[in-house]
This record gives sequence, C-alpha cells and structure tokens, in this order.
Amino acid sequence: MKAFLAASSLIVLLSVLYYTLDQRQIYELLDWKNAVSKSKQTELSLVEEGEEVQHHDEELDWQPPINSSETFSHLAPVSSQVSNTSTPLFWHVVKSGGTSMKAFGSCLRLVVAGQKGSQKESSLEVMVKSGSPFVNVNACTLPGLRKAHDLGFAQSQPAQVIYSPFLRDAIQLLFDETHQARVFALLRHPVDRVVSLFYYLQHATWEKTYDPSLKNMTLLEYANEYPSDNTLVRILTNNGVAKLTNDDLQLAKYYLSQYVLVGLTNRVDESVDRFGQAFGWRSSARWNHCRTRAKKGQNRYEHPQLTDQDEAYRVLANKHAYDIELYEYAEQLFEEQKVMFQ
Repeated sequence: MKAFLAASSLIVLLSVLYYTLDQRQIYELLDWKNAVSKSKQTELSLVEEGEEVQHHDEELDWQPPINSSETFSHLAPVSSQVSNTSTPLFWHVVKSGGTSMKAFGSCLRLVVAGQKGSQKESSLEVMVKSGSPFVNVNACTLPGLRKAHDLGFAQSQPAQVIYSPFLRDAIQLLFDETHQARVFALLRHPVDRVVSLFYYLQHATWEKTYDPSLKNMTLLEYANEYPSDNTLVRILTNNGVAKLTNDDLQLAKYYLSQYVLVGLTNRVDESVDRFGQAFGWRSSARWNHCRTRAKKGQNRYEHPQLTDQDEAYRVLANKHAYDIELYEYAEQLFEEQKVMFQ
C-alpha cells in the first residue's frame, strides 16, 4: 500500500508542478489513480523534515533576478489602474473557494473563459448556456490554453474574466505585453487546504479522480505518504522539484505583492467586495444576489478540524513551511491592499 501511494503521489506532484497532465476538472490536479514505479532518478528534493525556513530581515529590499523579467511582462501591477487592455485572471487554487468564484462570474453574466469551452473550435466565439456567456475555449486544461493561444486569444481578449489553475501557462499563452493579466486569487491556510482536499477526495465518489484506496486511509498516513510540498511557492516560482530556498520564497512574495490582488477564504465577503470594486462588477444589477451565493460557497464537504497539537497538522506544517510563510505574508498584503479600496 505504501509503495502504491508513494508512486501515485509522485505522479500527482509532477502533474501539478510541471503542468503536464491534461485535466478536465480542477481536482485532476491531484490525481491519485495512475501508479508508476518510483525510481532513484525521479526522487524528489523536498524540504527536509525538521528544517526551518530562514527569515531575512532585508526581505523588503529584495529584488527579482534579472532573468525573471519576462515572467512579469504579461502582468499588470496590482496597484496600476484597470484598463481596457487588461483582463482579470483568477488563479484557481484547489480547495480555496475557486469553484464558488467561477460560479460567481457566471452568476454575474460575465463573459467567462473557464472550462465550458472545447478544443475543436476554429475561431473564438462567445456562446451562451443557461443565460451565462462564455468563450468557446477551455482555460482549465493545457490543450485548451494552447488552442486559445493559437486562435489569437491574447490579441482579441474576448473574455471579461478568465479562470485557470495553470497560472503561469495562462499568463504566457493568453496575454502579451500589450494585453496584460490582472491576477486575483482566494488563498487559504496551506494545512487547512490540504486537510480539506484529503477529506473531499476520500468521499467524492462523483469525481472522476475518486480513488477508493483513500477511503480507509487516515489523515496522518496521507500526510506522511503524500510528497507534495509548498505548492504555491513552487507554482509562483516555476520551481517544480528542486529544493526550495529562501530566494524562492522571496520571489513568491514579490510576485504576490506586485501582481496579485489577494483574497482570503476566511474573509470571503470582503474579498469578493474588493474583486467587485477593482473590476467594476458591483454596478451589476445581479451583484447582491451573486454576492450572497458566493458567500454560501459551493463544493464544500464538512470534515473534522485539526489543531496545531495534532501530529498530522505538524507533519503537514513542516512539509508546507514555505507556503505557510507565504500565506502569512498574504494575510499582511490583504491588510495593506485595503487602502486601494477606501
């Protein structure tokens, strides 16, 4: 069982961090089903158990490396004025309220580029289903992003909001230096997010990624066997498997502070209000109705809560130490960005 889980988990990590797996649903980012043999050549360089994240007092003066400038050229600074040539891009982080936010955009009748489209279209078109308009591309899969790019999505910008878990790929394929992305996201404490994901996948028989082998696993077993670490920092820095350093953490913080409008799942009302104000959505006649729906949330699954005294919590906190520090920084940014909405 342990060998199976370790092998399956390896596929999960490589899929998430290298963005190579074609997925139809957001939870296929964490697919436990396809087992392969674990080899020494593919062993992962993770943060060692017991290692502490080093803090640098000079982090506020930190600057990104010169070779990272291309990464940011398709991004509009979070402090810049919204323009007609920039489009909101929601970074869908698994089990952080993303499903609710996707439904929120459709509820407002915004033209959405998400997962409703296909990969067979020969031109970009806005279609309507159940009263909600959407672009006929799938921004939640890599083939869909590539197809949108080939059809000239960046130049035409047919959507009013884009949703994708593939942050860096979406930025590079759907935008350019003239038509930039305005990234916004809902973030959740990393341990809470992983715990929620475990209990959800353990019971979500309706999901294509449901794996009955998780049914009888304990959270502690999951925490010990699951090798994924610091997913947010790795995605933001494009560091798939190499051992993370303080420079990676600082680059992720820089990315958040300069280019992401931060929302928090435990303050969803205020977050949604900020998104609405930033992108001009609050003028919609459907605003109050859709805001209430977003507050209630979707795709939730009630599960036992952990405390920092639980062993599983400590294991997960150690594995996600960089993500936890990034999340704490995001909480600070959430307070600092408040001035933008006063």
